[in-house]
Amino acid sequence: MFNRLRHGTCRGLSPGLVDGLALVVLAASITTVVTLIAYL
Repeated sequence: MFNRLRHGTCRGLSPGLVDGLALVVLAASITTVVTLIAYL
């Protein structure tokens, strides 16, 4: 699923930008989870 999404997005965006965006989303998710755990 993720690969299909990347291939579809690569038509409009450069692969590097897509990878960067994925890294940002991943980092934000990890930060959110860590923050939630810290508050719990």
